[in-house]
Amino acid sequence: GAGEEIRDAYGDNILFLTDRESDEEIDYTNNRFSLYKYRSGRSIAKAIFDIFSHLFGGRVLKMKDKDMRIVAFASFSGGNGCTTAAMAAARELCRFRSRRVLYLSLEDVESTEDYFTEMQDRGSIGEYLYRLLGDRSALPGNREGVPILDGFLIKDKFGLEAFRPTGAGNPLRELEEEEMDCFLGAVTGCGRFDTIIIDMGSCITGAGIRAMEEADSICIVETPGSSGTRREKYKSRLAGMPDFEAKTVEVVNMWEGSGTGENANSICIRRAAGEAGRREEILLEGTIQKDIEGLVDFLLAR
Repeated sequence: GAGEEIRDAYGDNILFLTDRESDEEIDYTNNRFSLYKYRSGRSIAKAIFDIFSHLFGGRVLKMKDKDMRIVAFASFSGGNGCTTAAMAAARELCRFRSRRVLYLSLEDVESTEDYFTEMQDRGSIGEYLYRLLGDRSALPGNREGVPILDGFLIKDKFGLEAFRPTGAGNPLRELEEEEMDCFLGAVTGCGRFDTIIIDMGSCITGAGIRAMEEADSICIVETPGSSGTRREKYKSRLAGMPDFEAKTVEVVNMWEGSGTGENANSICIRRAAGEAGRREEILLEGTIQKDIEGLVDFLLAR
């Protein structure tokens, strides 16, 4: 037909608009692209960016909704309360701010099961990544190739959602940078969430750095008097990140003083360490609640 004549005349790098949704085709293998022209404007723009990235190389571009917030919690070492602070903020946002929140962990050994006590019958994050990245058809822009999230997410009693962990290790932190782009594009572009909390732990892999680059705010969780070579090397590693200083919030955990922080970008939490056997109940009571409320207020106002 006319479409084939145009391909013969101009080559493969052609994007057609079709009147019928059934005629839509996104074929990255053979470079054949036809978009249903009555998609939403945002959906068409995202598909065009994805196709352009495929054809001409470079980083996958994500169409992040203007109301979407990505907040990363990170620490130079374990034991500073990074995970508990991230989880407390996620639950504050979900329970009291009516935000639709996804919690992601990039810890080497996840502690997600400490907070989601019922591991529903779902596929794991490893299975989701295999489905998403396992073949060419799963690239962003191919709606049929992106796995439906429902089969891989678990939910706590407040409505906070997370991927079910794998049995050992954490495949999310081992992704290549472009694979992390694809993953973040899938979870931010699905329309299910308006907030993503990323628990980095001390992860500074390529995938981890890319995740922090995409964050709107980076909360560096430390304890009072934190110092040492490891801390300085960690901050030096992150300092080259675009807009790192502007995005960084210092979160001083286990604070025993008065006031809220040492400077305009510093927030103090009197204690964010889960009590033995009671991690599921964090944020329901105790002095941490008011401090987490203040942290969340600060992050939403940025």
